[in-house]
Amino acid sequence: VGILEEKFDAEEGGFGAGMKFLEPMLYSILLRHWTRTGAGESIRMLDKTLTNMAKGGMCDQLGGGFHRYSTDRKWRVPHFEKMLCDNALMAKLYLDMAQATKQDLYKEVAHKIFKYVLSEMTSPEGVFYSSQDADTDGEEGQYYCWTMKEFLDLLGPRNSRVMARYFGLTSTKGTVRENVLFIKEPIENLEKLEDIAIFELDHILRKSKETLLQARGQRIRPFTDKKIITGWNGLMITAFASGYIVLHSKKYLDLALRAGDFLCRNMWSENGCLLRVYINGGSRINAYLEDYAYLLEGLITLYEATFDQMWIERSIKLAERMVDEFYDENDGGFFMTGFSSEALIARLKNAADEAIPSANAVAILSLLKLGHLTGNKRYRDIGANSINAFQGKINKTPVAYAGILAAADFMESSPTEVIFAGSLDDPAVDQIRVALHQDYRPNKIVAWNENDRTSNLIPLTKGKSAVDGTPSVYVCQNETCHPPVKSGKALTGILEPPPEIRINIFDYD
Repeated sequence: VGILEEKFDAEEGGFGAGMKFLEPMLYSILLRHWTRTGAGESIRMLDKTLTNMAKGGMCDQLGGGFHRYSTDRKWRVPHFEKMLCDNALMAKLYLDMAQATKQDLYKEVAHKIFKYVLSEMTSPEGVFYSSQDADTDGEEGQYYCWTMKEFLDLLGPRNSRVMARYFGLTSTKGTVRENVLFIKEPIENLEKLEDIAIFELDHILRKSKETLLQARGQRIRPFTDKKIITGWNGLMITAFASGYIVLHSKKYLDLALRAGDFLCRNMWSENGCLLRVYINGGSRINAYLEDYAYLLEGLITLYEATFDQMWIERSIKLAERMVDEFYDENDGGFFMTGFSSEALIARLKNAADEAIPSANAVAILSLLKLGHLTGNKRYRDIGANSINAFQGKINKTPVAYAGILAAADFMESSPTEVIFAGSLDDPAVDQIRVALHQDYRPNKIVAWNENDRTSNLIPLTKGKSAVDGTPSVYVCQNETCHPPVKSGKALTGILEPPPEIRINIFDYD
């Protein structure tokens, strides 16, 4: 964290003084560090960066979703390509920050990412396309940029002036679109500058955005790559299932379930290997480690969202095959390609994060969680051995291994165990689940004792039952188990509170 503090851009957020990248793994480890230590600087770096990202041209201000990276320090001008994997990771990060800070901005950004994915990146089968190009007709960003004349023609003199001020629009020569939309003036400033009542200003902003988005939709759209990549879909399943958990939207859960079911039914080969790509109605190419790891994370999250044992059974099947195909029994860690794939001169084993999280890191953390849920000590041993295998590399360049450090954080903590018992149809259960997920708790295990079969599959649930016929929740944290409680309020009372966020009210910036 000290290294990140040194690299942090205190004025604009992000790391470094030039091009800025999304880097969700670094922000996730900062959030874990804040949870563990209460370090105010970690949450301040996060808030500064994610707020500026959301206001900048990196974030599509009309259609939602994030572009690949920013070409400048201020998050203004992006490389306009959009990737499914980036948007899945950013949705999850903003949901985590919504839990940590209770700020509406973070929920709104997550909603907008989901709206974008649903409208432009979802296939008829209910799985998700891989990417959209940056350019149309050889001109990068022309689909997303604007001229002042277009604003005037579409919105009229008064509203175009308001929106130009809001989005930082300037006059351009000719018809070349040069303005990338970013939020230059907060609504509070705009209210004073334009002398417009806040409710009227809100109406102008909402209606004008709808008009602009509709007009943009008439342009030639960037090419959409309609490949379905198993691993990236796994990331999006995690995001949508988390969206249901945090935002309580059943639509998000339905999308995650549909995609998860499709992959589990259609992405297995005849010899029992997971496949990587679905396109033109067929599945092909043996999956890499990232496909197994990211999908495994998604299936475990689907169990947490639904308590349907099928997702644990599918997780176990996937985890077993992942270990058989990729795990290095001699030295720990996972190879990137499986034993069933084409023989290579050397099998690589990379644990560093790149544009997306290290597949090793996600595999390790998912196995640690699954081992805790199912009582399978082998999964936990594999996770621990794999973390140890990369210890030397982590010590040299810890910033490159944020994903492995997150797995180590889970392994070294005493996870909070929350076991539900009784009928899930009881309204009290929804209230209890809202209370459980209102705060950011990365190191928790959640399960439901449905019947005797559950006790065998998930030993944690054994002996946990409804008290007096009323749904009850059993909590064990910091190696202490509490008597069962029956309400959200009672659950909040026994859960260890998250760190307090202290704000300097005199620092107007």
